[in-house]
Amino acid sequence: MRLFLLFAVLMESFIGSYGQKIQGIYVGNILSDRNVLLLAMDKNAQVTGIIYLNRNEHLNFKGTYAKPQLRGLIVIDAIKSISIEGNLKGNNLHITFIDSVGIRMCYAHKISPKASVDIDELYSDKYDFLLLGQWITFRKNDPYGNNITEHATLTYDLGLRGRGTAAIGDLPAVIATSDGVLSTTGMAPPNWEIDWETQNGTLHVTNLVHNLSVDNVYDYYIKNDTLITKLHFNGNTVLWKRK
Repeated sequence: MRLFLLFAVLMESFIGSYGQKIQGIYVGNILSDRNVLLLAMDKNAQVTGIIYLNRNEHLNFKGTYAKPQLRGLIVIDAIKSISIEGNLKGNNLHITFIDSVGIRMCYAHKISPKASVDIDELYSDKYDFLLLGQWITFRKNDPYGNNITEHATLTYDLGLRGRGTAAIGDLPAVIATSDGVLSTTGMAPPNWEIDWETQNGTLHVTNLVHNLSVDNVYDYYIKNDTLITKLHFNGNTVLWKRK
């Protein structure tokens, strides 16, 4: 009897850990631009969810999850539904639509393990929720398209309500300062707080460093898991990957 109870507890914990992995809030261009997908999973591996097309319109989802595969239906009405499969890789859900026309793929990023959200907050005109999460630079070009070679990488962690942090990593062994050459060995990666918002297709980032505030304004767009920004100040284009 004790062995049976122990087995039952372990199985519930095992299934629950799977549920915690798929459960959460995802954002992406799924059925249309700027969709929010909420997923919850019970102890029987049954998944239910809601996909918001916009602030006021939504569809229901029902399916199953067996790590790392999500399978189910987006319910359109009483007789019509859309069959999908999803593959969860880290915090990225790769979604495949399967129908008579063919196969279409899209991408959604997990921004929270919670299964509920203030939808009005996410659809605020002030913050593009597709930017939420961590982004790390991997390429920089000058205004003429030439690659700018740099050892240091910049990471933005963009959070809700326009708050976030920034950090510089992969520093070169030495850097030049006003006092001469400084070794970076053993130096903690510089990091600071930022405020951010979006206005008319531009990303505004205010860097808060040592009682100073420095504003950067970017044109931007997102393609799958890549963010492309163009800095107004000098015209440099930076490519970022989700971290």
